[in-house]
Amino acid sequence: MSLLNMAHDPFKAGYLPGLDEGEVNWETLEFNTHGQTYSVQVPSLTATQYEELAEHVQTIGKEQLQRTPLADIVKAIDQVVVGLLDTNSPIMKQALEILPKVTGFDPEMMKLTLHSYLQTFKLIGLKRFLAQDFSNPQVLEEFVPNVRGGFTRAVPPSLTLHSWSGNVPALGLWSLISALLVKSPSIGKVASAEPLFVSWFVRLLVQVLPQIKDALAIVWWKGGEHDSCQPLLNAAQLVLAYGSDASLQSLKSRLPATTRFLGYGHKLSFALLSKSSMNRALSADCVSKAAWDVVAHDKGGCYSPHVFYVQKGGAISPQEFAQRLLIELKTQSFRFPSSVSELSEKATQEHWLQSQRYQAIQSKALEVLGTKLSTELKEQPWVVIHNDVVDLAPSPSKRFVQVVAFENWSDVLISLAKSRPYLQTVGVALSTSELSEVTPLLAQAGVTRITAIGSMTAPEAGWHHDGRFGLADLVNMVDLELSAISICDNFDQYRI
Repeated sequence: MSLLNMAHDPFKAGYLPGLDEGEVNWETLEFNTHGQTYSVQVPSLTATQYEELAEHVQTIGKEQLQRTPLADIVKAIDQVVVGLLDTNSPIMKQALEILPKVTGFDPEMMKLTLHSYLQTFKLIGLKRFLAQDFSNPQVLEEFVPNVRGGFTRAVPPSLTLHSWSGNVPALGLWSLISALLVKSPSIGKVASAEPLFVSWFVRLLVQVLPQIKDALAIVWWKGGEHDSCQPLLNAAQLVLAYGSDASLQSLKSRLPATTRFLGYGHKLSFALLSKSSMNRALSADCVSKAAWDVVAHDKGGCYSPHVFYVQKGGAISPQEFAQRLLIELKTQSFRFPSSVSELSEKATQEHWLQSQRYQAIQSKALEVLGTKLSTELKEQPWVVIHNDVVDLAPSPSKRFVQVVAFENWSDVLISLAKSRPYLQTVGVALSTSELSEVTPLLAQAGVTRITAIGSMTAPEAGWHHDGRFGLADLVNMVDLELSAISICDNFDQYRI
């Protein structure tokens, strides 16, 4: 199975069961990387075509998923993922050649991060997804006994719409596979920044499991332009959306009042390193892992760190940690060069940097570490060190980070207070006793994921994204109570 057999043109996104692709208008997106321009075709459907597609997936696709055993779906996903994990296979060779051209990400970094991400969806990971939310996954296929004496079944949406952002390549796999595991037909809207990988995945999956070929569709529309896709928005029972708070609100405003909406918007993540981790023997490893959390995906994920809180009193001071972090960021940037910032990004970065420099002139509690742009690195790392605790705040995209020195856990909690609605992941380097002490405090502060430093950009299978259930939130639970079963005895022909 190769990518060229999967699609006539690997630079063509979308999957449109039930529609004649010859009657579809294809729009061209252009990507400029390293002085070269690459074109990707994406489907631009009319309102009538969206209506036909929604009806097709919602009826024929729903029947196909209901007839297909969950075990077959899990096996097929695993088969496709295992094939993609083989970097020597024609499929992945071509994917790893094309994706860096489209996204601008470094090919080696893309290879490592994508490989780690795909591992999540192997057979053992899929079973963890199911076990995390359902004590008996059979509840997704039939009524099963519950502890109250009755029966319960999980009923999926008749149509789930996914709207994905393009900040992290292949991001859409997570929600698409989640919907497949609860057996909900899905239509996914790919982002303009990365429209290809999920399209490839779906085409591969329907080759492996053709009996669900009408249960999935991949579409595209320009962000914020919802007029033509309104019939699809009206048809969806559940909408899963990723993006900025503004884009989520815009999409939500176009949905019927009865449509369930799960939005994943802007989040802030950070790292917490205690003085126990700041010793001469272990600090080098901590610095290396901290830098990787920044470098992976160019700090584009909601789980990427914006601030490193480093406790005072260790053998390595917060100032020395910041200096080492800058050196390590430069070192890793030579191996994994950053994608080149667009003009708007550069303007934001420069404005932020100038603001930090101005504050550094006014106060000795702040220092800006870094050098001017060089020809060796197209995107230069910068580290801002705060010697006093400040409120948690985002730093610009790419390799801009902050280090905040603190004395006690209470200092960190005060720093987090104003950002509570936006908190997500914290990467930790703590002793066992420190972890036991601080974990309840972080949970109360609003953090929804605590992981090891160096693992911030690689969530485990089944994690509670933004504190929610990955699969259970997608379904309705239907209870068949014991009273309904008992009363039936009165009406059976064999009653006494």
